[in-house]
Amino acid sequence: MQQKHQAGITLVELLAAGMVVLVAGCLFIPVLAASSRSARIEDCAARLKTLYQAAASLPSEAPVGRAYWTRLAPGKVAPDTLRCPLADQHPLEDSDYLGPAQADGKLEGEHPLGCDVPRNHSSDGRQGGNVLLRSGRVVTDHTNLWRAAIQGDCKP
Repeated sequence: MQQKHQAGITLVELLAAGMVVLVAGCLFIPVLAASSRSARIEDCAARLKTLYQAAASLPSEAPVGRAYWTRLAPGKVAPDTLRCPLADQHPLEDSDYLGPAQADGKLEGEHPLGCDVPRNHSSDGRQGGNVLLRSGRVVTDHTNLWRAAIQGDCKP
């Protein structure tokens, strides 16, 4: 007696295909998460650049610390510009960015003018952050420059 083979997919083939899709998905999810984080870091840097451009249109004699940035909103910048997209929660402060520790007229070109507060880029404050230099350049730093900025060059 001759057996007839039916065309179709077996259960084993279906499970194997499902496992391939599952493994590929598991490998792809961290890539998407890293890409999303990179985009938010770039958005944070762009917000610092916007604050710098808005501050350049005001008199150089300005307050120090966070007040340097909060004087820009509302009017010069949207209130959301004062918020880092990486900060999960916003406390009572008006800005997620630290301002200069001294009057900006006394700062040189590559001196930090502003930076992220430690909690913006990580919950433990060790991840680093963006630093806005007096020249207008924004540096994403994970080591010395950002740490030096939060320890003295920038203040709340």
